[in-house]
Amino acid sequence: MFNFSNGFYMKRICLLLGLTLVLAGCASTNTDASKSATLQNQKIKDGENKHSLMFRTVNGKKLEIPIFTTPYKATHLVSAGTSSLDIEVTHTSNTTEVVWASRFEVEINLVAGEKYFIKANETNWCINMTVVNAKGEEVSSKQSKPLYPFISMNHMKDRSLMERVLNKVKNAKCESI
Repeated sequence: MFNFSNGFYMKRICLLLGLTLVLAGCASTNTDASKSATLQNQKIKDGENKHSLMFRTVNGKKLEIPIFTTPYKATHLVSAGTSSLDIEVTHTSNTTEVVWASRFEVEINLVAGEKYFIKANETNWCINMTVVNAKGEEVSSKQSKPLYPFISMNHMKDRSLMERVLNKVKNAKCESI
C-alpha cells in the first residue's frame, strides 16, 4: 500500500502530525487576551541569589501550567476584576544548602489587557514582595515575610544543618512595610 523506502511518505506523515499538534495546542488556549489579565511567572538570578516568583491560585482556583512550558515561565490568562492571589516566592543562593520559600496572599484589581509580574528580594532572611504591572508600577501593597525551608528527608537527618536552618528562621527580623 505505502512505499516507505524513499522516506517521502514518512516525512509527510511526521509533518502532518506536527501540524495537528500545533493546531490542537492553539485551539485549547484562550486567545482573547483583551478581556483577560495576564499573570507572568518568572525565575530571576541576581548575583548569587535566585528567586522563582510564581502565581499559584486566583480566587482559590489553582492555576494550571501549560504542557509545553515550565512553571517558572508560565503565563496565565485570568478574568479581570478584583482577585485574591496566592503567590509563592522561593530563594536559593550559593551560600545556602536548602531552598527557602515564602507564601503571600494579595488582593488586587486585575485590569483587562494588563500584564502583571511579581517583584521580590531577600533581606535578612525575609522576602519583600509586591505585584507590579508591565509599566513597573506597584499595584499591590508591599509585604514582608520570613523565609521557611523546603526540607527533604535527607536534610532532616543532618542535625547540624537543621540547627543552622532553625537559627536563621528564628533570627529573621522582617520589616513591617
